Amino acid sequence: MAPVRFPINHRAFMGYTTLTPEEQAAVQGAIEPLIDRPEQEWPAHGAIRLEYPEPVYFLKVDPSLRAYVQPTPDGRPELLDLIRRELLEFLSKRWDGDGMPSNKVPSVP
Repeated sequence: MAPVRFPINHRAFMGYTTLTPEEQAAVQGAIEPLIDRPEQEWPAHGAIRLEYPEPVYFLKVDPSLRAYVQPTPDGRPELLDLIRRELLEFLSKRWDGDGMPSNKVPSVP
């Protein structure tokens, strides 16, 4: 694993270490523009602020991989989690229109 300039949360560590070297480089490339910048500038560098009480941002890493980051107390971005676009799409289809999880149980052949 190549050295990184940002902290990796324990939730994201295992996922990060299982990425290919190219995917790790893509994660680093997505987060690097946020380092040494105030959080208020992160959206201008690809970070999308999510609607949470605490600041959490979403980054598109590559066509499939997405990252969630948050500012540390000293202002550096911390990698919180990684997820694939395909899983996000699958999960979004599992929710019904009123924001509640669907109770549909898949049929078993």
